[in-house]
Amino acid sequence: MRLFSYTEFILEERSELKGQMRYSPELRGKLKKIGDPIADALLELENTEQEFTYVDIGDRDNTVGCMEVDKVFDHMKNLGHSAGYLSRFIRMYFLPYKEHRHVELRVGKLAKHLLHDTFTDPQYGEFVDKWRATKSGGIFEVWTGIQIQEAYQTENYEDCSGSNLDNSCMNDMEWVAFYSFIKGCSVIVLLDEDMSYGPTIKGRALIWTDSKGRRIMDRVYYNYSKDYQKFLDWAKENGVWYKKRNISGGSSFVLGDPPFSHKEESLEIKVKCPDVFKYKGDGFPYMDTLYYAQGEWLSNREPSDGRYYKLQDTDGGFDVYHNMYDIYGEEIEDEYEYVFSKHQNGYIYKGDATHLKYDGGSGFESYSLDDWFEKEFVETGIGLGNQREQFVEIDGNWYMQKHCVYSEREGRWIWRPDAIYDKTDWTSLENFIPGK
Repeated sequence: MRLFSYTEFILEERSELKGQMRYSPELRGKLKKIGDPIADALLELENTEQEFTYVDIGDRDNTVGCMEVDKVFDHMKNLGHSAGYLSRFIRMYFLPYKEHRHVELRVGKLAKHLLHDTFTDPQYGEFVDKWRATKSGGIFEVWTGIQIQEAYQTENYEDCSGSNLDNSCMNDMEWVAFYSFIKGCSVIVLLDEDMSYGPTIKGRALIWTDSKGRRIMDRVYYNYSKDYQKFLDWAKENGVWYKKRNISGGSSFVLGDPPFSHKEESLEIKVKCPDVFKYKGDGFPYMDTLYYAQGEWLSNREPSDGRYYKLQDTDGGFDVYHNMYDIYGEEIEDEYEYVFSKHQNGYIYKGDATHLKYDGGSGFESYSLDDWFEKEFVETGIGLGNQREQFVEIDGNWYMQKHCVYSEREGRWIWRPDAIYDKTDWTSLENFIPGK
């Protein structure tokens, strides 16, 4: 990076090649925050034809970084683009300050170079003082309980239209009240150091404390990329897991840097919450990571059985999954419309089922039954696949044939507890006459 001694040379011996002068979002935001005549004039110059572009916050409190247009031109040609592509290239790409050959200039000198004699030296001096006093850093705070909702109110945000934070789908949504009832949930916010007008949020991320006691940082919402890096640094310094990729979904997390050894793992996360099946709130927030909800648990892994909700609706709703299938392999949408058959080893549609229930009583326990069957199976004896079983109907009630005996004398089936063997044949108790 060029040093200050080179500043005058850069300004006096600059190339004649010009291009659109673009500002970084953070620099633009800082000028808006200063709000004096010089700052406003510099804002008006954005996108005009100048010798410099990609103007960003510098490494020191009185500098900016920028890139000479001819250096952008050289970089573009090295990528194989034609000379006529320069203007479009500058509009489409913003070469990061830390990764390319930028020069660092004193902000007052650059302002005077661009604005010439429009302002006096004392005015330029006052502008530089305001520039240095306007902090671009930030401080972290962890908010819990009802305060979590304040982290989602856009009136508390730093002004940065179109940013990752500004576009968050949960901004100003009442559904985020759900977080306030979760003991293992908090939110870390990056605040502007200047809080003379109250907290100004530059970024936020949920922090989960899971069933294993691990602290895990969810997806980060931020205004500027350098602020995102601050969240990662905070997580590393505080032994907090963070997402390998800052996206919705995914289960790869990183715990890194001394004093914690760097490691990456696919985590299975479970966090206790209010019973989602009984929750009486207005709705559920869109969840980036722990979007599977079952009873009193949130998780990033789909439950293996039973009913659960998937919380990825931006309007406070949810999708219901029963994670249940009938005996034909079809997914069950409403578990209350099905019954479980122990004999057929699966769920069957209630409208196609019949309930066989009879109790043999003392001494005849093995002749008892309490189970659901498909009506067709009972009537035909032919079940799914190779399943076969014989049933008999007695006085309008169905029984498994193996629980019955056949009376040649009466010419019918009798449920075994209602029958007695008389000499050579079975007889129903109602027809049995002792001594005959």
